[in-house]
Amino acid sequence: MDQQKIIKEEKNNLLKNKYIAKKVAELNITDDEIIENALNFIVMENSIKDSDSAFLFDVYRDENNKIKFYWKVRKNEAARQWKIERNLILTSISSPYNTNFIDKNFFEKYKDIASKRILKYAKTFAENLKENKEIPSIFFTSQGTGQISDFMSSFALHSSLYVRTAYININDLNVFYKNSFSSNSQNNYFEVDKLDEVIKELSEVPVLVLNELGISKFTINFLNAVLMKILENRYKNNKTTLVSSYQPIDKLSKKLVNNETDNLFLETCFNKFLFILDNLCTQKEALKWQK
Repeated sequence: MDQQKIIKEEKNNLLKNKYIAKKVAELNITDDEIIENALNFIVMENSIKDSDSAFLFDVYRDENNKIKFYWKVRKNEAARQWKIERNLILTSISSPYNTNFIDKNFFEKYKDIASKRILKYAKTFAENLKENKEIPSIFFTSQGTGQISDFMSSFALHSSLYVRTAYININDLNVFYKNSFSSNSQNNYFEVDKLDEVIKELSEVPVLVLNELGISKFTINFLNAVLMKILENRYKNNKTTLVSSYQPIDKLSKKLVNNETDNLFLETCFNKFLFILDNLCTQKEALKWQK
């Protein structure tokens, strides 16, 4: 069989793939270009067949009218999981409670629980992520049913489809803080350095979801050196922050810190923390769970 016949046969085989045939037509890809890029087209064909993969090997024309190949992220479950694993940080401290996103099921689930303002916020949150627009921070107050964790998890998971995101149960962060100074730690310097890295990451991550503030009390050192530092940095840099609590902001002071001492320092820390939280999360909403 001569070379031209082999080339023609290979081209015809490639064009049997509907997606490749469509791209060849759309981009006006010539026979010569197909021949020059035969190996890339074969890789493309194989990637199309592997429909469960998160990636597709695709083709486009650049500004110089040359055809180029690249890997693009598919719109399937594998791609979703890849994005989450890539963008959701510090999961060794806390991980979302569910695998639900802000979609039709979310709005159906919470239509009788969340107010219209909350549902509007959720819709705006999802839309602005997709369009790379600014997202306002928010403070959710919830009854003590535990369902708030599922609710907040959906925001974190949906955000991780687009940007780097952290979902942190504040009590888990407190445990991490305590362990950093534990006498059982083999290398306290390493652990403290790691704590500083976590504070930095939580200060800078584009979207931070903080869950269950006020469910248990902390030391004043944790409030001042960790939690307040994170929120103050996010406030200064206008970083999207979602916080949930079982208490409104004005009642949090009695729920946050162990009564170690009653002095001016404690009062100053409380006032500063509540000021930062109040001004960071300008929107406040209450969730009412069905019994």
